[in-house]
Amino acid sequence: VVPHAAKVNQGLAGWETGYQDRFIVPSDDPGFIQAVLEDLEQMLRAELVASQIPIPGNGVLDTRRHYLFGYSNGGMMAYRLLTVEWFSQRVGA
Repeated sequence: VVPHAAKVNQGLAGWETGYQDRFIVPSDDPGFIQAVLEDLEQMLRAELVASQIPIPGNGVLDTRRHYLFGYSNGGMMAYRLLTVEWFSQRVGA
């Protein structure tokens, strides 16, 4: 999944990374990423159960293998996510 930053001031897109930026409107982007991941995990789990495919690891999805990448403002967002406890415990690399 590759979420895109919202278009904000002056038609520019960007993540709210916690740094002062005259173009970005304050928002809860880490909360948005968390909601996306939780929804994705729930949908994947439901799909695996519906298809009767065994879920590895005693029926628990491995939520500790999320991977981050980004460049420019997206790279700053990746750094910010690493400072959020719920995400730093889930990242694989």
